[in-house]
Amino acid sequence: MAFKRGLSSRLWYQEDPDVSDVKDPGVVSGTTLLHLDNKFAVVARSTVDGKRLWRVETASKAAWPVWCDDQRAYCAVDAYHLQAVGLADGKQVWRIDSEHGRIGRIAVAKGVVYLNDGSQSVSAYDAATGKVRWNCETPGYPSWDNEMALVRNTLYVAGSTAPGEAGKPSVYAIDVTTGRLLWEFTDPTFQPAPDPDGRTLEDCHVGANDKFVFVWLKNTLTALPAG
Repeated sequence: MAFKRGLSSRLWYQEDPDVSDVKDPGVVSGTTLLHLDNKFAVVARSTVDGKRLWRVETASKAAWPVWCDDQRAYCAVDAYHLQAVGLADGKQVWRIDSEHGRIGRIAVAKGVVYLNDGSQSVSAYDAATGKVRWNCETPGYPSWDNEMALVRNTLYVAGSTAPGEAGKPSVYAIDVTTGRLLWEFTDPTFQPAPDPDGRTLEDCHVGANDKFVFVWLKNTLTALPAG
C-alpha cells in the first residue's frame, strides 16, 4: 500500500494570483526555479522557500517555454524575439531580433544557443554575448515550434520541405562544431492525415540518443542511425 503524504510533508507553499492556470511546468537551474505566470512573463523563485526572486515581461501571446543554463535564462522578448537574462537578477544581457517573423524553439549546451527564426536556416550564438558563431542554411524550413535534439556534436532539427501544407516533414542533422549540414531525411512514403477539424497534420518531432535518431511523423516512428 502506497504511503500518503499530507501537509506536514510540504516543504514550502506560495500563493500567487499571477500563476493561476499555469500550463508550463518550468525548469530548474541550481536553486532557481523558472516558470511562466498567467501573463506569460518569466518568474524566478528560490527552490529553498519558493520566494519570488524576479519577474521579466515577455509580451508573449502564448506559453512559450523558458530555457536556462547555470548563468542565464533564455526567453521571449516583445513577443517574437529572444533575450538572455541573468539568472541571479533577471537583467537583460542580450537580445536577438528575428527578421523572419519570430524566434523558434532553442537548445542550449556548452555555452552555445541554437535556434531558428522561421527562415531556411539554423544559427548558433554565443550564450554569454549573443554573438553569432555560425549560420547553417537548410534545404527546407526548420520548425519554429518543434523541438531540437542535441547529441554530442550533432544537432537534429525537425522541419518541413516547404511552408504550410505544401511541405513534407523532414529532419536536418547539423555538425555544431562547423555549422555544416550533414544530412536531410524525408520519408517518401509519408502520407498526411487530417485531424477532426479538417486540417492537415504534418508535424515532425525528433529525439535522439548516442546511437539513434527517432523521428515521429503523425502516427509513424522511424529510427535512423545517429551521426
